[in-house]
Amino acid sequence: MRNIQYRFIVVAVLCSIILGCQKSEKNVDVGDRFEVAEDFWYKGTLRSTEDDDESFMCILPKGAVLKATEKSDVHKEFFSAEPIRIDNESDQVVIENRLVPQNIRSRSDYGGYYFSLQKDLLGTKLKRLEQ
Repeated sequence: MRNIQYRFIVVAVLCSIILGCQKSEKNVDVGDRFEVAEDFWYKGTLRSTEDDDESFMCILPKGAVLKATEKSDVHKEFFSAEPIRIDNESDQVVIENRLVPQNIRSRSDYGGYYFSLQKDLLGTKLKRLEQ
């Protein structure tokens, strides 16, 4: 009986070590890439000199690739990312023209954009790509 208990404890410890060392699907590191699984509307956030809370809505198209720009552990609900490819186009000006409305891009205080993505989208609308 004691031998069975000992084996059970050893197996339990090994399993917890193995599972603890694996990267959580909800952890996001700088440079992680994600592919959009289906078209969906999402809010983009503006980088401007006056109001960092201003945003715009756009469609993130199926197949677009987004790259994480900040580390986000399992306790954070969001992570920042920028698109790096849409429809096999990687030119940032072309991508920006497609996503950000002209009236926003032409403003004097416009300083770019990014997406603050909910981690709940991982595994559903966003698929993690292998590095």
